[in-house]
Amino acid sequence: GKTVPALAGTITDGYQWRYVTGERSEIHVVGEDCRITWTLMDIEAWRHICYDWVEIKQGGEVLAKHCGQEVPPPMQLSGSGFTVAFTTDDSAGWAEGFDLEFTCGAPGGGAETTPEPEAAAPTTLPPTTAVPATDAPTAAPTPVPTTPTPT
Repeated sequence: GKTVPALAGTITDGYQWRYVTGERSEIHVVGEDCRITWTLMDIEAWRHICYDWVEIKQGGEVLAKHCGQEVPPPMQLSGSGFTVAFTTDDSAGWAEGFDLEFTCGAPGGGAETTPEPEAAAPTTLPPTTAVPATDAPTAAPTPVPTTPTPT
């Protein structure tokens, strides 16, 4: 996956209207005691099953897994850095994806920073594998049981 050296910024799935199918990608963020604020959550889910999802990981442990259309509450992480992992199945959908903003302290105990009004372009998740989305029907997706973000 890609590593983001910034202490503040935006991470997005990188697609404006509909994200691609068959994607497995990660972005690693450096920094200490990071705060994550979700600004968009529209990831394919049906009832209590996430067909696509975004995870927040730290030290290999999954701290949060989200799908659906409810914007999750902010997260305050302690410790060093975090990883955003985005996984999609092979069925085409019409979901928009996700956007999140983060702020972190400098590694080694530096002060927390906030994004400047003219912040750099959002960091987009680089797909490690991607299949273009089509409108053609596909096989039923393999459900991944989880609990969507509470409503």
